[in-house]
Order: sequence, then structure tokens, then C-alpha cells
Amino acid sequence: MEKSVLKKEFGKKDVQRMRNIITGNTGAATQTLAGWESKRIDHKEGDVWEEEGRTWTIKNGIKQNLLN
Repeated sequence: MEKSVLKKEFGKKDVQRMRNIITGNTGAATQTLAGWESKRIDHKEGDVWEEEGRTWTIKNGIKQNLLN
């Protein structure tokens, strides 16, 4: 019979995941992620604004590009 050899080291998140499974806390996160959130500006009917070199407005609930 051949003896199995572990070819991979367990990482920090692997160990934390095993701990969560053993304690019954299977929904817990094993790592923390960071990201960014772009700012969102809500425009209302009749607003005129410039975005990416274009002029926009909202008429009848539809965002439209104004031609110069």
C-alpha cells in the first residue's frame, strides 16, 4: 500500500475555513477583501450635465445626448 504525501502547504485562509467548518460556522468569511466604489450621481428630469466630453439631459425619463 502506498503512503499518500501532502504536496501542498495549508494557507492561512485554508486553516480558517477548516476551523469554521469544525465549529459549525460555515457561513463566516475566511478573508477580507477591499475595493472601491465609484461615486454615483442621480440626475432628475430636466437636469443638464457634462460627462466624458458630452452634454446630457433627461427628457420624458430618457437620458439623451445633446448635440452642439
